[in-house]
Amino acid sequence: MPEPSSSPHPGTVESRVRHLYEVFNTGELTRMLDYFAPDVEIVHPLGVREIGPGIAGVKRGHDEARAFFEQAPRTRGPMRLDPDEFLVAGNRVVVFGTREVHSLDGRSAVLDFVHSWTLADGKVTRFEDHFDTIEMCRLLRPEKFDHPDWH
Repeated sequence: MPEPSSSPHPGTVESRVRHLYEVFNTGELTRMLDYFAPDVEIVHPLGVREIGPGIAGVKRGHDEARAFFEQAPRTRGPMRLDPDEFLVAGNRVVVFGTREVHSLDGRSAVLDFVHSWTLADGKVTRFEDHFDTIEMCRLLRPEKFDHPDWH
């Protein structure tokens, strides 16, 4: 008989990641910290640095992750993540999906994403968010990024 999991979040790495999308979509982003290792790394493309302070680049540890989760909703309207496909290799889960993003002025778009999650001992140790940064910036900061040559 298998040993019961000592992890605070039992289940497969895929089920843990699937649950994180459910948590994210509640809008209670700081709840996600419960699923992250104390030394977690959260990586967002540098191409979104114009969206707002603290959005782009690498965040390390719970304090920086919390600051990111508190800042991100101030730069946009509601956002919903819809994962479509999960690929699992050991402790890594790569997810293909779409996000419905609303700007602060009420415009919206559905944008593709690829997320890479790495887990150890039931906790996320690294999260990478890959997406079309120009499309995101055009939606959230059109005054800087909506150039006619980009259509």
